[in-house]
Amino acid sequence: DSEFAQTIPEYRILFTGLLDEDLEITFSNILDRYGRSIKTFDAKGVRSDGEEVEIEFTGIRLGDIFDDLSIKAEAKYVIAYATDLYAADYDIEKIKKEDSYLVWKKEGQYLNPTADGVLKIVVDGGPTYKWVKNPVLFEFVEQFSDLVPVADRLEVDAIDFVSEQNF
Repeated sequence: DSEFAQTIPEYRILFTGLLDEDLEITFSNILDRYGRSIKTFDAKGVRSDGEEVEIEFTGIRLGDIFDDLSIKAEAKYVIAYATDLYAADYDIEKIKKEDSYLVWKKEGQYLNPTADGVLKIVVDGGPTYKWVKNPVLFEFVEQFSDLVPVADRLEVDAIDFVSEQNF
């Protein structure tokens, strides 16, 4: 897996928000720090059409990473943002207790970058729309609302992002 990590040396994940100190880390650094807890497991999920799926993944528990962060007491949620601007929110305590992973293998093979991204968040037993591909930012927040007031919306040309093809 460390050889795979060398193929994506630019891939960085930023942990920020209600933390004592931000952490920006490469996938290679994640393997160095948490390699002892790599696990192959079967994850069950429910797709938006109601179909249940069960897939074998290999990855590291997000709770292991979160345990090393100095998360402030007022932080209740974490929002994971992906390279395609997709975002999903998670309850921090549930992430720490449940089987939530940062994965890079599916059915014994490295993820297909087009279909699944290079890295992916997988929450066992949850809806698959919370399985975020190519997470690059974890923002720890006190409250979360999926409703954005109209006055807070950005103009389309104000958003600068990296497409998955360019990533």
